[in-house]
Amino acid sequence: SQSHTALSVPVTVRFFLINDSDQPLTLLPWGTPLEAPLTADNFDVKHNGQPLEYQGMMVKRGAPAESDYISVAAGDTVEAEVKLSNAYAMSAAGNYTVQLRQSGGLYRLGSNDIRIATSPLNIVRAAE
Repeated sequence: SQSHTALSVPVTVRFFLINDSDQPLTLLPWGTPLEAPLTADNFDVKHNGQPLEYQGMMVKRGAPAESDYISVAAGDTVEAEVKLSNAYAMSAAGNYTVQLRQSGGLYRLGSNDIRIATSPLNIVRAAE
């Protein structure tokens, strides 16, 4: 899919995690797109084909508490609005592609491996 945004408008995407299993899922959202603002380089962002470096927050933490985990019931969805332009330099006009960064088709959330279906998002940024 493709969207058009003005340079003055922040670039946001929605991240959805769907528990399509028949079991509840408990996960630690730290360092995932479920955390706002982003605290890790979760996306492969390119401007006119050139990779952009992650410029967002980097967070070091101690051991998580039980209250830091979230639970997703079987069949439920959790979502987050991700402000990409706060973490990647998207201030120039041109064509951007955004894809969730993953390894081998799996995304690790806490001790769970989550399979993610993702396709690139194309964004055209232009002056108003």
